[in-house]
Amino acid sequence: NASSEYLFIIEFFAKDDKPNADWAKDIFAEIFETTINMGLSSTKQYVENTYDAVGVLLCIRLNTQFALELQRRRVPALESYTNQTNMLLWPRFQAIMDMHIESVKKAGDKFTVKDIHPHYISRRFGEFAASILTLNEDYNDPILSNSLLRLRNELEFLLENMSKSFDDRKSKLIFLINNYDLITTILNETGRKSVEAEVNHFKELLNGKIHGYVEEELQPHFGSLIYFIRMSDQGKDISAIDSEFFDKVSADFASTWRQSLTSINTSVIQHFSNFKNGTTILHAVLGQLIIYYTRFCNVLEERINDGTVKIKNQPVGVQNVMVEIKKFRSNF
Repeated sequence: NASSEYLFIIEFFAKDDKPNADWAKDIFAEIFETTINMGLSSTKQYVENTYDAVGVLLCIRLNTQFALELQRRRVPALESYTNQTNMLLWPRFQAIMDMHIESVKKAGDKFTVKDIHPHYISRRFGEFAASILTLNEDYNDPILSNSLLRLRNELEFLLENMSKSFDDRKSKLIFLINNYDLITTILNETGRKSVEAEVNHFKELLNGKIHGYVEEELQPHFGSLIYFIRMSDQGKDISAIDSEFFDKVSADFASTWRQSLTSINTSVIQHFSNFKNGTTILHAVLGQLIIYYTRFCNVLEERINDGTVKIKNQPVGVQNVMVEIKKFRSNF
């Protein structure tokens, strides 16, 4: 309506006459002064009493689009109005973000967890971040990006603190994996390019925790095998290991590996309710087991061939282990 009125006034009073055009702008300002003041007053009243960061950011984006549309229509008379509206909205948005950040920072002492499943604060952050990043698409406002980065840092610190409620490292890792996976899933569901950097960040965190979990899951079942691999990784002289140790690793593996695979499969199903994430983790655990066992068998074969080791217990074939593992890979 305002742009139509402005164009009518210019057409009626000014046309191509510049002095009259300035006069026509004054007429428009006089006509709409009350309306503009009321609009600014309503906006001010809204922003002073809201804690809805997404709502305020949505208003900022709408205001920007209004300003662009007015430029397209060549209606400069409302430029001051859109600028003043921005000056009301941006400081309030920043203030609300600061309050969110401070709230998460103070929450560290309030939360203790006993459940390994995702905490509701992770879902809230994921949905909030997805909304903010969606509204930041094609804008890339540094103020907004920096605020979200600060909030993310506080959330990560909070989740790490909450994970300390668990006594064992495995439970801590499961808790963090479930929370990072939930956030990643929510962000991915937007399908927006603007969330890619955030998704990649949480995927990196997720993969790091999964790597730690893989070792924790394998250790109780294949401790002697992992001990051998770690000695090798640390550059220790494998040639000094006697036949008895190779025999022990082979015997331990042969007597428990099938039951251990079943136990690992059950553990992953119980701890990770997300089918896709659980499948990824199960594959990672079983894949790492194959890597470890293949390395052991290769070293053992070399030692047998050069005559430095003689064993009583024939090791299980790597191919047999892989065939059994394939059964579990399709079960999750």
